[in-house]
Amino acid sequence: MWHGIIMAGGSGTRFWPLSRELYPKQFLSLVGEKSLLHGTVNRLLPLFPQEQVWIMVGTKHESETKRTLSSLPKGSSGQLSPRIFVEPQSKNTLPPLALASAFIKKMDPEGVLCVMASDHLISPEEKFLALMKQACLTVEQNDVILTFGIPPKRPETGFGYIEKGSPVDTGKFGQAPCFHVTKFVEKPSRPVAEAFFKDKTHLWNSGMFVFRATVFLEEIRKYQPKLHSLVEALEVTIGTPSEEQAIRDFYTQAPNISVDYGIMEHSTCVWTMASEIDWKDVGSFNALDEISDHDEKGNVLRGNVIAIDSEDSIIFGDKRVIATIGIKNLVIVDTDDATLISTKDDLQKVREVVSELKGKKRVEALEHRTTHRPWGHYTIIDQGPHYKIKRVTVNPDARLSLQMHLHRSEHWVVTSGTARVTLDDQEVYLHVNQSIDIPKTARHRIYNPGKVPLVIIEVQNGEYLEEDDIIRFQDDYNRIKSVNPQGESC
Repeated sequence: MWHGIIMAGGSGTRFWPLSRELYPKQFLSLVGEKSLLHGTVNRLLPLFPQEQVWIMVGTKHESETKRTLSSLPKGSSGQLSPRIFVEPQSKNTLPPLALASAFIKKMDPEGVLCVMASDHLISPEEKFLALMKQACLTVEQNDVILTFGIPPKRPETGFGYIEKGSPVDTGKFGQAPCFHVTKFVEKPSRPVAEAFFKDKTHLWNSGMFVFRATVFLEEIRKYQPKLHSLVEALEVTIGTPSEEQAIRDFYTQAPNISVDYGIMEHSTCVWTMASEIDWKDVGSFNALDEISDHDEKGNVLRGNVIAIDSEDSIIFGDKRVIATIGIKNLVIVDTDDATLISTKDDLQKVREVVSELKGKKRVEALEHRTTHRPWGHYTIIDQGPHYKIKRVTVNPDARLSLQMHLHRSEHWVVTSGTARVTLDDQEVYLHVNQSIDIPKTARHRIYNPGKVPLVIIEVQNGEYLEEDDIIRFQDDYNRIKSVNPQGESC
């Protein structure tokens, strides 16, 4: 069987302030109404049943991934069924691919993995699927790792490159030419990129790979023997009660290494397919110049924007009006709690902004004022030393986890809808303008039994108000952990 593997562990730094650590760019809707992740999954479904799509995510992104994909059509089981595989730690790309290969080998010894990122744009989709089918058929018959190489459209210093070697005859499997890979090249300087563009022997490295699980694990044995030993120890636990602990142990000991450094740059069985498709790696705001519509002066405008005598700029407005006069070559992005202003040439320094915010422990690096959860969403209205005020919206027939806090008390006031509140051994109904106090260490839960959204104002008081001060006892969304990861809320 063929299995689609989507790598969705991004940290969200280059698209700040639209993206945050808890809401990275794969959740953004940069083209159309659907998120990049949603588009990637949809792109695969004509070739892969939902049950054979795996999405590799970090612990902080599990809930948002499920919410983002909730509008997908249900699989053959009648349920939303892409497998969301939660990584206990971030260990780059090789460990999760080793893990996925071990699981797929266990259930499907001849299984083929088709690996791609969650944040790429690819068209036309019919041609992409034809190339993916060719790749799968090719690796079924050959002990190789097949990469998707993209013929360069320009001298690009932001991508890695693949140097083509001798051609490979793939016979009846398709029309796209394949080649042995001579070497992988990291992001080059401008003169080198210009030489690559002219010589026609180099392709952009798209980061998409296709291989059989058994072949990939054998390459890990050759070139990463320590990692292979960890995989072998994990394999014997798959499907047993000790599987979850074994995965945690695997991630604790696995090296932090990319698949390119760990395998691709060493392996002698890598082929590349020259893939004539429109492929875009949406790496930073500059990518919007390629994928977005422009006005008559070359601007990309979205939201509440008035641009007068402004040229070649990217301007994202939100609730406030953003008005520009006489600007050129700028990027302006406004959100509820942060505004970015940069020249296009300096966008690589956005990471420095995020790093400084993290160093100062600013919440703007972590999350938006409005944060989505499986049961609804909340918006931070105000906060200061020892207090935080939220507007919490609970969807009809949804409820938060049964939980308690060690460091804060809460006061809830209903402003819309009806709430059913569990407080230790009591259960009460609250209507508009009614309130309740939640003391520290009290077990509590709120449920919306009505047909309209329930809205409450929540006032938190305490010496520690971060989102990891939650101990869950029951949860409808399987978020009970032995240790609650930071960023899991309500």
